[in-house]
Amino acid sequence: MIVDADKKEHDFCQTAPFTLLPSPFPRHIFQQAVDVQQATNLLYFRISWDYEFLFESNQESLRHFVDILRRVHEAGIKQPKTLLIQRADYMCHGQRSDEFKLKQVEVNNIAASMGWLSEMASCLHRRVLQDLNVPDDIIANALPENRPIDTVAEDIGDQSALILFVVEEVNQNQVDQRHVEYRIDELSSRRAKCVRLTLTQCAKRCVVT
Repeated sequence: MIVDADKKEHDFCQTAPFTLLPSPFPRHIFQQAVDVQQATNLLYFRISWDYEFLFESNQESLRHFVDILRRVHEAGIKQPKTLLIQRADYMCHGQRSDEFKLKQVEVNNIAASMGWLSEMASCLHRRVLQDLNVPDDIIANALPENRPIDTVAEDIGDQSALILFVVEEVNQNQVDQRHVEYRIDELSSRRAKCVRLTLTQCAKRCVVT
């Protein structure tokens, strides 16, 4: 990822933080997160289409964004497909006098990045455990499948799609995003096209048709 101190002037990169071995996590706690995810995704998806609720509940705190949403909604929704890409962050909360509990830290529907980095971390952990002669059946049981980029690309379902990445003016996570782009290239045999624009560029170059 781009070094934070130099990101406005340079393209110096550093390795994103990672662990050499996977962090132990109680399976029943992990399974709780898995079990609730589909219902959580559906909840957020339905909320995102409940415009009156969004207008009323965010009018004061997010006035500028609500104004943008209202203008887009009044112009009419032109896109026939919607794909929810959500990143839910959890931690395992534990105290000496209490049992482990699942705690949700945040849910990201806009900044749903780090898919490629998390996938590569899983690959690294699998390889390190193999190098340590951990039996394959134990690795398969302990490390869940993690292939977010393939899942997103497959769910888009259009190999000739034009995919817009809305990025920051100074983008610290572009390395992660580039590998998402490269994987989409590979899965679509270069037929899908990825375009990277800031919100300012979108306002100048994009129209709703």
